Amino acid sequence: MNILTIRETLKAGSPHNAERQLARIAHDHGDEALALLVADLTPGEVASFLEEGDYSKPSEVTQFLTVEQFMEALGRFGAKWGKISKKDGRELLLRLKEDVATFILPTLLHREDHLFIEAMLEDTLGEDIIVALPLYETGYLEFLREFDAGMAQKGTWQELYAVIQEMDPKTFKALRQHVYELSDHQSDEDEEQDEDVDLKTEGVKFLRRTLQRLSDQAAKHAEAGSGVEETEDVFRGI
Repeated sequence: MNILTIRETLKAGSPHNAERQLARIAHDHGDEALALLVADLTPGEVASFLEEGDYSKPSEVTQFLTVEQFMEALGRFGAKWGKISKKDGRELLLRLKEDVATFILPTLLHREDHLFIEAMLEDTLGEDIIVALPLYETGYLEFLREFDAGMAQKGTWQELYAVIQEMDPKTFKALRQHVYELSDHQSDEDEEQDEDVDLKTEGVKFLRRTLQRLSDQAAKHAEAGSGVEETEDVFRGI
């Protein structure tokens, strides 16, 4: 079994089967063979594998990716989103944010070298994604104010922030402060007076901008790779 076999399986729309093929290669031929195969994967193929995994069972490719492969795969994420409208509310944005979290967290948290976390923090969009992850999650402000790494929920943004605190306390404090600045303070009465208040808060606007930049980045890669990319009406099925 070689890279062409894996590639054909992915093209057939079966990332789950391709993942099983990778596991078989690792079992039969060892990590060295798997590492050589992963090195030949394109960013789009890497993205397909990362989308298939989750925190409880990350993709077989996770431990063998380079920083460049991971960041380029992240750059392809959001290709199906298209234009995020200013009228798209917080509920939709949170669902898209959850998709991003599911994509990046297994790799970030299962790599003990923390190289991918460092790469995201050094990248403007990557850092904004990390800032966006806690926004509007249950009890996010309380958790950050009374931060206790030992209480962080595994596999979530909380664990990521705990790792960052251990890596670089100064960076952790800066990220936490940024989240504070984006938190909303309107009252229930304010919300009743303005039906669109949810669309105007700084946190929602930041979240929308960050997700749109991720979508724009993916569209540029798609355009460079295959010409025209359809992006209209992508939210109809969501």
